[in-house]
Amino acid sequence: MPRCARRGRCAGLGLSHRIRALADPQLAHRQALSVVEDEGGSFRVLNLPFRMSGADTAPGKTMAVLGEHTHELREEVGLADDAPILSGRTAVQR
Repeated sequence: MPRCARRGRCAGLGLSHRIRALADPQLAHRQALSVVEDEGGSFRVLNLPFRMSGADTAPGKTMAVLGEHTHELREEVGLADDAPILSGRTAVQR
C-alpha cells in the first residue's frame, strides 16, 4: 500500500470510494446524474453543475455508434462516400 494511502492523503479516490460517492443520496436529490445507454448497456454520467431556466441541459439518452453520422458529415464537408478520409494534423488536401 502506498504511503499516501496509509495516511489517507492520496490525490485520487479509489474505486470503492468513487462507487460510494456516486451512491450519495445528495447526488440523487440534486439530480446530478443521468442514465445514458449505448450498445454495451447503460451507465450514469454527471449532469452539468448548473441549471438554466428554459434550457434542457441534460445529456442525450443514447450515445452515437461508430459510423452513425459518417454519411451526414461527409455530405456536410463535401466528401463523396467513397473518398478517403485523411488522418493526421489536417484533413485539407493541398
